Amino acid sequence: MNHIAVSDYDSTLPSASTGWPMRSLTPLIDDVIPIDLITEQLHNICGNFIIVPKEGQHNVRGGTRLAKICGQEAVIISQNSNHIMRDAQCIRRDPGENFFLIFQDHGQSVMCQDNLQFRMHPGDVALIDSTRPSDFIYAGAHSQQISVHLPRDEMQQRFGAALHSTPCLLQQDALGLAMRAILGKLLEPANQESNHLKEAFMAVLGSYLLERSNMRQPTRYTNNETLLSTSLQQISLRFSDPTFNAASLAATLNIPLRSLQRLFQRLDETPSRRILNTRLHAAYERLSLQTGTVHSHYISSIAYHCGFNDLSFFYREFRKKYGTTPGHLIHT
Repeated sequence: MNHIAVSDYDSTLPSASTGWPMRSLTPLIDDVIPIDLITEQLHNICGNFIIVPKEGQHNVRGGTRLAKICGQEAVIISQNSNHIMRDAQCIRRDPGENFFLIFQDHGQSVMCQDNLQFRMHPGDVALIDSTRPSDFIYAGAHSQQISVHLPRDEMQQRFGAALHSTPCLLQQDALGLAMRAILGKLLEPANQESNHLKEAFMAVLGSYLLERSNMRQPTRYTNNETLLSTSLQQISLRFSDPTFNAASLAATLNIPLRSLQRLFQRLDETPSRRILNTRLHAAYERLSLQTGTVHSHYISSIAYHCGFNDLSFFYREFRKKYGTTPGHLIHT
């Protein structure tokens, strides 16, 4: 299998990196351990995730280290797999009680959630919602991240409406750098029970979320073109949720389903067909990144990650749209 290097994955992806040299917060873990072992460790600490190895890969370079900071978990994850995903099946088995605040410490990665993709360099920080499908792409490159587990209930009590549901990448500005510096102090054994440092950490995160919340303007539907544009944006953000359909889109827009259907007539399609085609296109794009032999489990994971909960329906619609099967696309 030919793998895309993370550095070549897509140089146009949004990135917070400023090019400044960034000192690592943790030493690089460079052990050799079995894939099954690190999968078990990840499951025990972070919940249900799928580690997708490179072809023929049975061991990884890296490992996991767990730290407790003021009663909350921070896990160091180091590995060189193809990618790590949390799909709809994982979420059904493990609904997710945390937000994951992920600090890139060594190497690079590409973070994907809600049809958004962020390139992460050392020093970058991403806030991920564990209740929504996500994917981290490493393409076989050694990467080390620190994941701080933030309890959902506490986060919602602290930040309320400022805690937006879509993922975000914290810029390497004063707030991002301050949060990283405080985390570095919290990881020191002498400071792991320091409540004042924890409060400082949460205050900086809250400042960022509030600043981000204030930048969002309420949507006003002045005409059908605006309403249609908002509909398409909602589909691009929510297609990976298998429960998302035309009815839930109409409810989000606060319009009758029939009105939504009439709105899409100008595109010569239905809202249901647009949602399906968006899911199929996302699956096609993910699958086309791979060549060679892959397990059927990988194809299933991609389907679930793109919002399909019926594999036979996925295979049938994929063949109808692209004239080939998902497996054949990978081998060509």
